[in-house]
Order: sequence, then structure tokens, then C-alpha cells
Amino acid sequence: MNPSADYQLGTLDSLPSPQNRDVLIILTCSRCQPVFEGQPITCTPGNILVIKGGSLTLTPGEEIQALLLKEHFFDSLFFAQIMDCPLFYDFLRTSSGSARLLHFDCFVTDACWTMGQILFFEASKEFYTLKTVHAACTLLFTNLHEIHRERLLIGRSTMMMEHKIGRVLTFMSDHYRDITLESTAEAFHYHPAYFSSWFKKHAHITFRRQLLKIRLEQARFLLKETTLPVQTIIEEVGFQEKSHFHRCFKKECGMTPLAYRRQSDHTQDE
Repeated sequence: MNPSADYQLGTLDSLPSPQNRDVLIILTCSRCQPVFEGQPITCTPGNILVIKGGSLTLTPGEEIQALLLKEHFFDSLFFAQIMDCPLFYDFLRTSSGSARLLHFDCFVTDACWTMGQILFFEASKEFYTLKTVHAACTLLFTNLHEIHRERLLIGRSTMMMEHKIGRVLTFMSDHYRDITLESTAEAFHYHPAYFSSWFKKHAHITFRRQLLKIRLEQARFLLKETTLPVQTIIEEVGFQEKSHFHRCFKKECGMTPLAYRRQSDHTQDE
């Protein structure tokens, strides 16, 4: 049996156009800015994109390796194995008239990046190995689900808008600089006390903690993508105190902001 009936590995411009329920997995090895549904996406080395029902276009000179998984690749056994990963289970199973994107801000030194490479390696084998490709894909999706609260870029992941909690998270991502629990509750017509408990129930995290994570997510992006001084970034993402920012950043990322910037620069040079 020809493996291309279930999946196909190649450069993005060499693959056939995905159908509505096909899935593209992309590992970005270098800085690039592909366009998804008319919107440019800034990617850095180590980023992982998972796309359903849509495709990317590249600027001239860019080349990205991608894996196209056909609709029938995702059989009942595969779904049974990812039932405890609701992010991907919903991503794959829920019907939608629009294209979807999940954008994970990973490094090439992360375990998930290694798992993505294993998946691509299994898909590149000459002989038909659907079982190992299934296993590698399940491993990747499971681990991406485990880190999605830290690494999923909410503002760029379009499927978030299909659920109310996703719309709230997107609102937070768009207005993170100056929102409060009270102002967000008002925007969605909730009493603040009720909204606080509702948010924790559906997001599995407190509002305050989620807002902190979004601000740190944006700080990471600015550290990687700009040469802005750290103090400017602190003010830009809504922190009031430099010491508080440094404390939170180091706890979340395991390193100082400057170390993070240096790691990002080193990764891009590889």
C-alpha cells in the first residue's frame, strides 16, 4: 500500500493542497513569515504549526518541510489514543467551516521538537509504516497538549474563537496590557465573582495566572523578535515593577530575559 494514501512528507510548495479535514504539521527550522488565510505569521526556529482545513503560502525563497496527514489517517484507534487530549481531540473531530491553526512557541531544544523530528523521520521511510507514524503522531500531540498552556500562542491560534472560553482567552490576548478581571467580566456580561469561578472551571487556571502567562508570552515574543530594551518590554506588556517581571519570567521560563534572548539568537544561528 502506498503511504501517500494516508500521509505525504515534502516541502510545503511540493505538497498537494490540503482538503477540509486534512492536517498539516510544520516544524520551522529557521525564522520565516508564512501567510495563513491572508495573515502573516512570524515563526522562529522550533515553532510547531498544526493546521486543519487550510494551508500556508510562502514568500519567494522560503522553504519549509511539512507533513500532510490525510483525513483517513485519523482512524478510530488514533482518536481513542488522544481522547485524554481535548485540545487535539476537538481540533480534529469538531466540524468547522473555517481553517484552523495551532501555533506552539517551542525551541529546537525542546522535547516536543525532537518528537516532531521523529514523526517526520518515520514518515520519510521508504516502506509503508503507518503504525509507527501513528505512534509518533500520537506522541507529538500528547506532549504538545501537555505544554499547551505554556507554549500555545493563543492570539494566533484561530480555533480558540469557536468556544466561549476561547473567545475570552483571545480577548485577554488582545487587551493584556491594561485589562482586569472586572473589566473582562464586564465585557462578557458577567458579575466579577461569578466570572472568576466560571473562568477557573473552564480554563483550569485562575484569571490572574492566565493574564500573567499571556503577558510573559508577549514578552518572550518581543525578546525574540525585537531589539527593544528589557525595560521597554516590561512596560509594553503591562508590568508595573521590574523586579516582579524578572521574578515571574525566571520562574516561568527557567532563565532571565537576557538569557532567553541570547538562547533565541543562538538557536536562529544554527
